[in-house]
Amino acid sequence: MKKPKFIAEFDDIPTSRAKMPELPLNERKLNFTEVELGLVQNIALAEAARCLSCRRCIGCGLCLAECDSDAIVYDMEDTSSKASFDAVVAAPGAEPYNPASKPELGYAESPNIVTTFELERVMNPAGPYGGLPLRPGDGTYPACVAFVQCVGSREEGIGAAYCSSSCCTQALEQAAALARAVPGIAITFFHREMRPLGRHGEALLAGAEEDDSTCFVFCEVVGVSGPDCEGPVTVKYDDGGGEKEAEFDLVVLSVGRRAPRSVRRLARSIGGSQNKFGYIQSTPLAPVATGEGATPVAGTSVRPMDVGGAVAAGVAAASAALDGVDAAAAQTAPGAAESGRVAPAGADGPAVVVLCEYWLATAGLDAARVSDLVGKLDGASAVLACPTACVTPSVRRLGRLADERGASRLLVVGCYPGTHDAFWRERGSSRSEKLATVDVLGAGSGTDAASLARSVGEWVGGGEIETCGTKAVPRELSKRALVVGGGVTGLSAAAELARRGVAVTLVKEAGDPAPRLRGAAMGDGDSVEALASLVERVEADPAIEVVPGSTVASIERTARGFETKIEGRSGTIEHGALVLAGEATDYDAAATKGGPSGRVITQLELAERLAGGASDVGNVVMIQCVGSRTPEHPYCSRNCCAEALTHVHRILAENPDAALTVLHRGIRVWGFDEEMFSDAIDLGVRFVHVKAEPVVSEDGTGVTAVDERSGEELSFEPDLVVLSTGVVAAGENRRIAEALGLEVDGDGFLPPADEAIAPVRGRCDGPEPCERRCEGVFVCGTAAWPASIEESVTQALAAAGKASLYLTKGRR
Repeated sequence: MKKPKFIAEFDDIPTSRAKMPELPLNERKLNFTEVELGLVQNIALAEAARCLSCRRCIGCGLCLAECDSDAIVYDMEDTSSKASFDAVVAAPGAEPYNPASKPELGYAESPNIVTTFELERVMNPAGPYGGLPLRPGDGTYPACVAFVQCVGSREEGIGAAYCSSSCCTQALEQAAALARAVPGIAITFFHREMRPLGRHGEALLAGAEEDDSTCFVFCEVVGVSGPDCEGPVTVKYDDGGGEKEAEFDLVVLSVGRRAPRSVRRLARSIGGSQNKFGYIQSTPLAPVATGEGATPVAGTSVRPMDVGGAVAAGVAAASAALDGVDAAAAQTAPGAAESGRVAPAGADGPAVVVLCEYWLATAGLDAARVSDLVGKLDGASAVLACPTACVTPSVRRLGRLADERGASRLLVVGCYPGTHDAFWRERGSSRSEKLATVDVLGAGSGTDAASLARSVGEWVGGGEIETCGTKAVPRELSKRALVVGGGVTGLSAAAELARRGVAVTLVKEAGDPAPRLRGAAMGDGDSVEALASLVERVEADPAIEVVPGSTVASIERTARGFETKIEGRSGTIEHGALVLAGEATDYDAAATKGGPSGRVITQLELAERLAGGASDVGNVVMIQCVGSRTPEHPYCSRNCCAEALTHVHRILAENPDAALTVLHRGIRVWGFDEEMFSDAIDLGVRFVHVKAEPVVSEDGTGVTAVDERSGEELSFEPDLVVLSTGVVAAGENRRIAEALGLEVDGDGFLPPADEAIAPVRGRCDGPEPCERRCEGVFVCGTAAWPASIEESVTQALAAAGKASLYLTKGRR
């Protein structure tokens, strides 16, 4: 008799192994349906728990044989060790909220109620379903999916009165992936204002809003329930018109992030403190510092942020950690990977080319087309296409293939050189003794199959590839850096470069030495004092030349880097690195302000007025998104809502009886600024979501708007109308981009090389990007996109650290 495989018969094992459900015999005829149906979620979890709690190991080795990830080591013993380091960076990260603590969401009841992190695993090519978006309950394709936003975020009752910042963008990404994988799928977002973060998030939201199959429902979700495996999942919600229900095949809970419990012990050990939400305390103008001489901190242990923000924070913290450390020794330490190394000129020997289908699909390329083109190259002895190249079975397979073909060179097409170069060299050498050269051709290699194949062909032939993976650094770089932009970002970048021993020229378009702080920090006396200290430090530093009231007239590439002419300054400046910090200007609201009565002002003018006191400020209407999120300027200017909320609280602090109304198209505050929004509601501030831009009368005495929720037309007669104006990209962005061949978007901002992996590197223009056009160029702050104060300063520190490394070692 055939017995189920791998079931040990021992009397002292209390729980037997779950039997795999199988298709009944009468249903197997004349079809190719799988006989073994797979374990449903609750049985799979129970089986995993049983396996991990096995009390009697007989050393049979079955678990070792079944584990493809080499995660089981029988002879491993507990060890403790001590190590000494010249510098330490604290980056413990955050952890996702566990929705099981909210029983009304039904997370523990049905396998078809998943979190965004679980859906990411489901849709991963290395996941349980090979990347197919199947329902965990019964393995079928969902026809309709619901995303429930703000689960574990923006909830004071559970100690999370903050916005986790990246949840909406993550959900929008997954919705777009579902739409690509399942044509015609219907997607519904249940939300309390969508808050996409950054350029990528804004583009995703715009695309979803234009898609007829995607629906957005502003509401409070009352509950989610569903059967164990089969059937629909029911979402109960209240949109202001009473409780309603809707059924879906799959419900995704967009969970927020929380600071891990281990942060408390870590904060004490590094001399830092925590805020009331458990995150490590920092300040807007010192986002990676916990105190004088303390350990730098980075990432989501400090505040909620997206991947790009975390990468920039990591680079900034690493730069701060190198203070007092021999930087040259640290940069040449054993194991330091050179990003994007290509095959040396004249290299010969058979070559194996590995194509990562996951990356190709992410880049919008046809893997079969690329494979066909690369397979025709004379120098490629073998082409291996893998669903995900970096998983263990694929690595083993390429090692065997290299040995079979006698290959001495390996090229992995996909990944990112900066993060996977060292990984592939280690894996390549461990899987094959014959591989002498292992390289990664990164994500900037081309935009179509033909250009990518040409780049691979150049590598196979042993030549240089002019892509974003190639380094062509001049031998004698000028050791000076030019920083363009004199706001908080430019000042921070200049100060950090000077601290690291780099001579700096700072070009400021504004003549005023002190920039304006926007956003929540405007009411923070410590931040204002820190800004004044920063300005004083920059002006007093002999290594920094400040050129106020000027712009870049011309810029050219030279053998030593760049040669730039500044308006109003004689001669040219020779510099090896260029940091574009941006100096965005406020949107000109003159056309909206009406007559000269002084009753219609901007938030900047209100700030000046509040400096003398707010006791006389009574009936005020604030209008958000003036010059932002419009056809002319479709982006969110990021700081406008936080700035308005700061002024709301300043007014109410001095005049509690003031009548304040905020007309908005979705309040957008991220991270800990969310608390200002919820507190303002508690204080009686009226927030009205409007359909279109409100109309202000010519004399400023009246405002009319249409409430989007109720459809009611509203009219106001305020004493004061305050316009929250957005920002406009610096005009010189386009001039510099055109001169150097950099990419500039339709709004005049300079996108980084990669929003997530390389958030402060310049991006080249054209269908076949050439690294040599963007060598030594770094972007940060509002040069790249509207950013908060913390983000701007973090990016400035990261860009300065990268520029310093480039000038000393020729690496970015």
